[in-house]
Amino acid sequence: MFEIDYRRQQGKNFLNQDHFLRYVADRYVVKVEYLEDGFADIGYFESSERFRQKLNSKFSFNIGAVQRISEPYGFDPFADIIRPDGSIPWMKVATDMGYNWNTLGLGDVYTDPEGEIVANSTAVFEAVVVPQILSEYANEQRSALPNKWEHSLVMGFDYYHYSKTFWVHSWANVLPYHIDIEDDYSYHKFNEGQWIDYSGGLIFGYRFNKSLGIFTEGRYHQYWNRNWYEFSTGINYIIR
Repeated sequence: MFEIDYRRQQGKNFLNQDHFLRYVADRYVVKVEYLEDGFADIGYFESSERFRQKLNSKFSFNIGAVQRISEPYGFDPFADIIRPDGSIPWMKVATDMGYNWNTLGLGDVYTDPEGEIVANSTAVFEAVVVPQILSEYANEQRSALPNKWEHSLVMGFDYYHYSKTFWVHSWANVLPYHIDIEDDYSYHKFNEGQWIDYSGGLIFGYRFNKSLGIFTEGRYHQYWNRNWYEFSTGINYIIR
């Protein structure tokens, strides 16, 4: 499956994409996937190899290993500059990134590195521009580091039912254990130990006749203590 979405939320543009290939046999499942969610600020490549145990024609359990490569989510980009009281010197960060301000007769004027005015008051600059600057700074600091591998245990289930009038597919995955590679920016060090990642989804479809049907789909993920979800509904029409 290949899916790309371009979205605009809260005045910001995001590119979301999810591409995966999966092979399902009677006794094993192999899958590779690339996922990027701009709104949740997460992206990773994942592969997994699992033993599959079928309980019946509809329900099965699986267990195996999963490998993920991503940016180092166990890295705090503000750790080296944070003040003793826990605050971030955002004005210094803004200056280092090329932002400037001038006091004129009508008030303070703030400009970006290209010299364009981004705020006409300190209140607007702090409330609107500073969060964007801190986000840009964090992205730059993370981008300067190499991607990290994560090796984990995965367990899950899969349920699929199909009839002439409706079908339903549900699944869930739990990653309860992760190998500690003892890297400076590993998530083990950032989290001070193990953590649990998980995901799940449900798709339901109903056919009114041979051509017309509806569907509803929901997915939820939590990886590295970041969570994101999707919900959609629509109409299926088959042209014969």
